[in-house]
Amino acid sequence: MKYKCYLPYRGELGWMLSCFVKKFHSDSSDNKIICCKKGHECLFPTAVDFFYDWQDVQDFQKAGILEVNDEEQIIEKINNTFINHEINFIHLSEVGWHNKHDYAQYTFIPQSKQKFGLITDVIITPRKRVIEPHRNWTQQNWQSIINAIVDQNMTVGVCGTKDTSFDLTNVKYKSYDYVDIDSDVELINNSKLVVTQESGLQYLSFMCEKPTFCIDHYHKAHGADLHRNTSIPFKEVSCWLDPKILIKEILIFLKK
Repeated sequence: MKYKCYLPYRGELGWMLSCFVKKFHSDSSDNKIICCKKGHECLFPTAVDFFYDWQDVQDFQKAGILEVNDEEQIIEKINNTFINHEINFIHLSEVGWHNKHDYAQYTFIPQSKQKFGLITDVIITPRKRVIEPHRNWTQQNWQSIINAIVDQNMTVGVCGTKDTSFDLTNVKYKSYDYVDIDSDVELINNSKLVVTQESGLQYLSFMCEKPTFCIDHYHKAHGADLHRNTSIPFKEVSCWLDPKILIKEILIFLKK
């Protein structure tokens, strides 16, 4: 049997969703294998098989699209797994910076596989990365948003990884307590609004076609609108110095 196998992507989530995931989804080939992390299967609904025996890099190494020189070792492992099958390998070098918008029209709404029953009113993505730390909003600001929403008898969920998110209280669910991207998708799909930044999780919200507020500079001039359904509510909220502005906008939206 003939297979097409996409080798691992190890860059930032935003590039992964807009380049790698959509390229894979655009590929109408039968018998596609994807090298992905466990918990990411929902991003590749057209895959017939998954390969997990490869090593990701740490978050501080993830900037844009990252190439790691271990593809030959991974190819050998895959060939030893799928013995007697002809495999055409797709290298990360075939998915470059220039491809960010080439596959924008290939859209789908991912569906979580695990189904933990994660439902909240609002999702926040409290970024705490060592890359461009000036883009991290403060823990105090995020906590004030949560408290204001909870005071209105509504619930808040956190999406993102544990190591790159502020540890906040008064939260109903944190996706990192469950199953990686799969639980991010479940929380986003089961929410009314996502409050995020110009980040990979913003593009995941776009992919899930969920109303989204962006609290920092939105990359409209760089084609970000190509990756969202423009009929779904979206708003840039200039609140960097005053979280009360964001609280007001959230409560107006939720009470419509």
